[in-house]
Parts: sequence; C-alpha cells; structure tokens
Amino acid sequence: MLFNSFYSRNTFQKQQFDDFIRCNGEKYRRIMDEPGDTDDDYRRTVAEMKRFLEAFTGKASVRQRCKEIHEAQRVAEELGLSIDVNDFRIVWDTPFLQTYEGSLWLCAGEAVNRHRSFIQEKIEHRGQLQQELCVPKNERLRIWRRRQMNRIYSELGIGAAKANIHTPLSFELSDGCSVGCWFCGVAAKKKNSDFLYTPDNIKLWRNILEFFKDFLGNAASTGTCYYGTEPLDNPDYEKWCNEYADVLGTFPQTTTAIAMRDVERTRRLLKHSRKRGAKINRFSVLNEKTLNEIHAAFSPLELLYTELLMQNMESVSLFSHSGRAREHSEMIEKKALKSGIDQPNSPASICCISGFRINMVRKTIDLLTPCTADETHPLGEYLLATGSFESVGDIETFVKEWTNDIIVSRLMPRNLAAFRPDLTTELDTEKNLLTLKNGNGTFTYTNPLIPLLYKPLQAGNQSVYQIAENICEQNSEFSMDQVFAYLDILFQDGFLNESPEFFHTRKFEYTPQ
Repeated sequence: MLFNSFYSRNTFQKQQFDDFIRCNGEKYRRIMDEPGDTDDDYRRTVAEMKRFLEAFTGKASVRQRCKEIHEAQRVAEELGLSIDVNDFRIVWDTPFLQTYEGSLWLCAGEAVNRHRSFIQEKIEHRGQLQQELCVPKNERLRIWRRRQMNRIYSELGIGAAKANIHTPLSFELSDGCSVGCWFCGVAAKKKNSDFLYTPDNIKLWRNILEFFKDFLGNAASTGTCYYGTEPLDNPDYEKWCNEYADVLGTFPQTTTAIAMRDVERTRRLLKHSRKRGAKINRFSVLNEKTLNEIHAAFSPLELLYTELLMQNMESVSLFSHSGRAREHSEMIEKKALKSGIDQPNSPASICCISGFRINMVRKTIDLLTPCTADETHPLGEYLLATGSFESVGDIETFVKEWTNDIIVSRLMPRNLAAFRPDLTTELDTEKNLLTLKNGNGTFTYTNPLIPLLYKPLQAGNQSVYQIAENICEQNSEFSMDQVFAYLDILFQDGFLNESPEFFHTRKFEYTPQ
C-alpha cells in the first residue's frame, strides 16, 4: 500500500515499541486483545484512519481526489468519518511525507501514533506467530521448517518472508471453491462438495485434531481451516472452527471473499471468533462495488480487527504471480494501468504452509512448503508428498513416515548437493570468498573449503559423500566431517537446492492398506 512508505521509515523495533508504550501510557495503549465492541475515542481514531486508508488504497478515484486536501476531507465525510485528514496526512500523502527528514515517530501526532501502534501490534503478532507460535514440537519438523524459512528470505525476498508465518498445519473443509478468482494463486478448482457436520465426521475431525495437538504441540492451534477453498462455502464452517477451538484452544483466523453473501452470518463470525481467540480476520475485496458494500454494512469499529485485502483492479495491491495469475499477464498489466502503479515486484507464491495440508472431503494429506512459482511449480509450492486416508491412523502413519524419510534435519551423505538454480555464483579464490546473488540480495561466505566446494556444487551431480571423499583424497588438511559440516551450513541457510525433483530421489506417494 502507498501509505507504507511512512511506516517503512518509522517502524518500531520490539524494545522500542515496549518502551514507547510504557513511557506514553496515558496517550497510547495496546488494543489487539481488547474486546471487539469496546467503543472509545482511542479505538474510533484508529478505526476511522483504517477506514480512510482502505478507501485510499482500494479506489483510484479516491487517490486522485486526495491530491487536493479539501477533497480528501470530503472523502472522509462521505465515509461517515469524524477524523481530520490533516491529522494523519503524512501517512497517505507521499509528496507531503517527502518534505520531512529523519524519523517522525516523536512528532507524527497523536492520531498517527495511535494507528501506528496498532499496526505495530499486528506486525508483532505476525512475528510471534512465525518465530514462536507456529514452531512445531517435533524436532525434525522444527529444523526443516526453519530451513525453509531461511530459503524463502533469499528466494522470495525479505518482504514476502516476513509476511509468511509458515504454519505447520492447514485444513480444507470443502472440495474446491465457489468464487473462481481469475488471479487465484493456488488455482483452486470449482467447488464440488463440503465436509458436513455429521457424527462420523465430528469423530474423525476431533481425532485428527488430537493427533496434531500431540505431534505439533501448541503450533497446531495456528493452522487455518481453508487453503485452496472459500471457508464460508461450507455451511458448517463455524461449527468446525468451534470444535477446533475446543481441542486446540483458539478459533482459527478466517479469510473470506464472500463476506457480503450473508452479512449477518459474517457479522456473527467476526464477533464470535474474536471471543474465542482469533486476533485478526480478513476480507478479500474483489471489486470496488464490494468495497463500497462492505463499508456501508460494517462500521469502522466492527472491522477494526478485520483486514481488507484489496484484490480489485483499482487497488494498489500486488497479485501473486502464481496459479491462475500466471495465465493472465494481460490482466496484470491492465490492473497496473488502472491502479496507477507498475508491478515489478509481485510476490511469487501465496503458500503459507511449511507442513501438512489436509482436505477433509477428498481425504487427502499433503506435505508442502513455499517456493517461487515457475513452470515446474506453477502454484508456488514444493509438493513433497501426498496420500489418501480413511482414519486418523492413516494420517499418523503418513506423518511419521514423511518425518523420517523426507523431513531431513541435516544434510546426509547420500543427498545430492548443488547451489539453488535461481542463484548466480561467483568465486574469489584468493580470498576464499563465495558470492551468491539473485534479485533479492547478495550473500557471501568465506572459508578455505569454498574453492574446493565451488565446482561440484555448480555441477550438482555428486552426493555429499562423493564431494567430501574427493576433497579429502586430494587435500589431507581437511576431514570428511569438516566438509560435511560446512556443506550443512550452506544447506541450513537455504542456499542448496532442495526442490523435490532434485533433492528427493524417491517419490513419496502413499495409499493406506
């Protein structure tokens, strides 16, 4: 969003934020955990700023009008807001912001710092999910997930990496999706059927949840009950989420593209999910008409904890270049023209799972992790294993076998080793310096082993054992263990090729006996 230019210059570090709240306790406070229906001047200010910025980022016509400050105030009035747009002009008016130098966090004004504190709370919560709450209890899975996170930082870029929580668990409660967005990042197929709230299904659901509670620990509670599906397609979605909360302790976060299909159902869901532990929910906004309807149906306070994902053509958001969007480059170009921005840095995946995806209708379980979308992986996913189940016992078998066979915690002697194909590599033999580059940055390593590892890692046709054996035969000063250890450093940092086509020599497809 355009107004991120302000927040990107003025983001708190965690300790700064803690100190800021402590030292300004009379003016500012944390509101993420407050009840959703609390109404006071502080929360209204935050909610009204949020509402104005939604209109600004979602509508080209509003951005055009806001070039004149008096028109910007009229926009706020038409939205039913009482806030003075001058109080937070540095957030939405980029030319105005550029007249300031240095950090603005002390002089930004009360309204801006209230809103910025709330944004910071959400960033903090997302970071806590990624770094703590989503971390699985199982050690092998934990190490594997961390390595995928390291890989994504250099493969997809720091922005995409910070936004991705890498949940270890996600469920689908429908077979397909009724919405059919042309840009769907996972190319969801047309909806077929739903997982209904019957006694047999309830028993299976609770048994699966109990298994993952034991296997993943508290991280199981960070999953979602949708992926390549529209959650509200399932008429029993709220019942399944209540069962989820009963077993795992938290009502899962919801992202829906059909918030206006049944407004009262959506309203109840927002209130109930907050009461049962959901921090943030999200609406996908597919067109400007729907944005207007959402703003008319819900007050700013009602949507304080609901993020609007602007997927409409006039918005300034970027579509992921994955799934069906890869087939519609002309639409992406059209959106760029309509919104007034170009889109050179579109994210290349919307996959937020490093772990297990379970479809309760088809009774399938997959092991996957994000990657850059390309011809081989058009959905932006490495699909590492897939299976079908009838019982929780089948799922337990798959999970344990995959954890032992596929989810490796360290580089093994039998594994092939090569640099990731998206990286450009350079070697400085005099300095023992390895430089790895791609569009997201430059990364360097220095070690006496670097010149000896460079050619075999470029070739990518030798196992770890073969590389180590060849080096040690010709260089007595190095041991096999030293070579193994340094290769594993590159591996754990995410710079070696771990794509399933290269790294896994077996196909892991299971059908229960």
